[in-house]
Amino acid sequence: MPLAKLASLVEKMAAESSSALGFGVGAIVRLVTLHDERIEGEVVAFDHSARIIVLKCPSSNGKSDSNDISFVNLNNLRHLEMIKGAPKSSSMSVQPVLPNLNYGKLSLRKKSNSDEKMKKINHIGSGVSSTAQKLFDTILKTIPEIEWNGEKIIVMKTVLISPPYFAENCQMQETQPVSQTKNNGQSLSHVTKIVMKFHDDNKEILSTPSFISASFPPDLT
Repeated sequence: MPLAKLASLVEKMAAESSSALGFGVGAIVRLVTLHDERIEGEVVAFDHSARIIVLKCPSSNGKSDSNDISFVNLNNLRHLEMIKGAPKSSSMSVQPVLPNLNYGKLSLRKKSNSDEKMKKINHIGSGVSSTAQKLFDTILKTIPEIEWNGEKIIVMKTVLISPPYFAENCQMQETQPVSQTKNNGQSLSHVTKIVMKFHDDNKEILSTPSFISASFPPDLT
């Protein structure tokens, strides 16, 4: 749902907040769902017809300058308790002014989350062996600049690791400029050491037939 439409929906719900449940915008409530999930927060909107309540809760990341927003279906509640009543201004005729949404910040957060998910998807090789994927994940822990090129692994855009992914299969990409030969040589040496350590640490696991034959599906996207 577009951010502008979501903001409009929340504002409409706030304007239509009903006193039928005995609370309005600004009230502090404690909820217990049918799945025993406990939620406590400030009412920022309520849609009586849809039986949806919107709560502003303390941030789950512990930051004092942000909040979590929870949409709760009242039909799925086991218990509802009002801890603190709404301010006197929270009546059907006079609603408290809600803070403006920072659309720029929300858009950046949405893009950041989307990019992060795409990175995780791209980190899964298509049709590669379990050994290759495990090696990729191991390198990723210390070198974030890593990607797949078919069955080959490219590290820092300079080092190419080809099947079957041993130290002797590490080489420089042919497209690298001569001026960077020294730095690239250091990168190759560093990646090669990681590959050697990976095989030494996983020698017993990688030698089992079940691990060697396992592979990932050809396409997870």
